[in-house]
Amino acid sequence: MRIDIQAETDPQRGPSGPKAIFTSRPTKLRLMSLFAALVLVLIAMKEAKKPERWAWLGLGETPSGNGPVESAPMAKQTTPAEGSQDPEGSQDPAGAIDSESDETRRQKNDVSFTDRFWENSYRNLSLTQKKKLNQVLRQGLKQGSASQEMDPEFKQLIEKIERFGNNFQADLLGEISLLGPESKHKMILSQQLVAFQDHWRKFKTAAIDGIQGKPLEAEQLETLGTVRATLDQTTYEMVRDRTPVVRSADGPAWLRTWERIQVGEPDAEMEDPDSLISHIQLLSQPESYRGRWVEISGTIRGANKIEVRQNELGFDHYYVLWIQPADTNVSPYCVYCLDLPAALSQVGNQFTVLSETVRVKGIFFKLRSYETTEREMAICPLILANTCELIPLKKTVAPSVWRPPVWMLVTFLVVMPLVAVCIAIGVYQMTKTSQYTISAKSEKQLVEDLGDLTQNRSIKSDGQRVEELYENSRSHEDPHAHVDPNSSKQRERHD
Repeated sequence: MRIDIQAETDPQRGPSGPKAIFTSRPTKLRLMSLFAALVLVLIAMKEAKKPERWAWLGLGETPSGNGPVESAPMAKQTTPAEGSQDPEGSQDPAGAIDSESDETRRQKNDVSFTDRFWENSYRNLSLTQKKKLNQVLRQGLKQGSASQEMDPEFKQLIEKIERFGNNFQADLLGEISLLGPESKHKMILSQQLVAFQDHWRKFKTAAIDGIQGKPLEAEQLETLGTVRATLDQTTYEMVRDRTPVVRSADGPAWLRTWERIQVGEPDAEMEDPDSLISHIQLLSQPESYRGRWVEISGTIRGANKIEVRQNELGFDHYYVLWIQPADTNVSPYCVYCLDLPAALSQVGNQFTVLSETVRVKGIFFKLRSYETTEREMAICPLILANTCELIPLKKTVAPSVWRPPVWMLVTFLVVMPLVAVCIAIGVYQMTKTSQYTISAKSEKQLVEDLGDLTQNRSIKSDGQRVEELYENSRSHEDPHAHVDPNSSKQRERHD
């Protein structure tokens, strides 16, 4: 059998397929279509994360938009324009409430029916109605407030919330009717329905008595406090970061935060009252700290006072402090406070430059946008507080160290340049190569000496020395050998 072995340097190649031609028109069209499809996928991914897209599909709620930028946010927030509607409450609540499936409901068993009712109802109220509900809760929880008449806005608010409650109960009854008689979930929902009906009767009675200035019982106060706690969480969830201070949807949270500051909630709201919150924590985790008590430190770089008209909370001005954080120089803190220490009494309506180290304990509101001195947009943490605490600088005693006298410093400054110049000159002289030029007299003397050397018979050349050694060696071998003197002379001449 014959086996052909092919050299490794020239391996046999099989049949090659057609080469792809990327310059042809069909190939270009396919590549462009693939690139366009990739761009569309990226755009779809970006849009899919926006809550308003899910709301458009009926799977979520539409977040409220940004409000106009104002120079005095407190004046705008405390007195919103009449008739301004919250985008969240622009739809009819009959078809907007409780659109979750049964499976989603079962996954939320840990959230009570009453809490879900208040969360959804509050989101579907208009901005004016949200403000009115906050006033009702504030006046009811504040004992001894002056009585008021039942105005039409309050009646409309109660009627609208009651319609929400009826819709919620109808949906819950429909869900209960679909469950079997032995279902444990049916028993739980039935208990929640009964508890909600009892809760609503207590709330309605407490709200009416509170708005009329009647003293409330402990059970009524507990009911209003429960509603207040539930709405606080929903109110702060509606706040949006990276927006201006003045934003219509932030109005309820803005007023509620000032109310909490005036009441002076206990330090138990802070996880660790002795620990300071860093600047990077607020920038990176605004949702975690929103509505919570925080404490910061830094240096005030500027402040000014803003006058506002009298509002329902009872104050007519506040101060805006720009504080440089103690741990970074990326962006400042923006602190709104009601009062200032007596040492900062010079702060007025005009911006005042300061340099005071302070500590501030307040409630973190959001990351606000502002315009820098370089006309660029930036963000910084916005904190609302009652006042700030000045921190006196610690006097440090510097250790006594020896200082050289003035004459020694002057002598050193004069002598050192001279020494440096001398060293430089010495180094230059050591590395310089000198050029030697022979004079005419020396050159003439050198020619004469070379001439004497050529005529001196005692000086023999190398050839003559070799010939002399050769003749001496022959004379030692044959003493009777005749040496021709002429031959020596001829060799000498030849040499």
